[in-house]
Amino acid sequence: MTARTAIVAGLVSLSPEAGVTYPYVGQTPDAVNGNTVPGQGSTVPGPGPNEAIIIVKNADSSPHTMTIRAGGSGVIASGAAAVPSVFEQSSSGDLAVVVAATSTQAVQINNNGRFQQADGSLSLDWDASTSVTVWVITKYYNPI
Repeated sequence: MTARTAIVAGLVSLSPEAGVTYPYVGQTPDAVNGNTVPGQGSTVPGPGPNEAIIIVKNADSSPHTMTIRAGGSGVIASGAAAVPSVFEQSSSGDLAVVVAATSTQAVQINNNGRFQQADGSLSLDWDASTSVTVWVITKYYNPI
């Protein structure tokens, strides 16, 4: 399989009870190769220990499905087959989210351990990308 197409994740510091400007433009998903949200430490800030929020806008007249792959399932960023660890084999598996026609859906990922691939990335697959736009927001990690 071919390498996944990277999605630029916007790293933001959210303030309580205040808005922040989100400077990133949404991207059209890659329904053929899938997408990757690169892991922490790459040139693009990825989820790492951070929570991720994935926003999907479906402007199409048909519903579309986004699948967030569990760690060790599907194909990783490079295009190689993912090899599951013992933990990943016992996880809850992939998460399929149906985005209704002409709607926008947000999915918050709190359990990156369930979805992180061995390289620290998240893998997203799509049934189609017609009139679909995706944004990924990661929050700064603050263990306090």
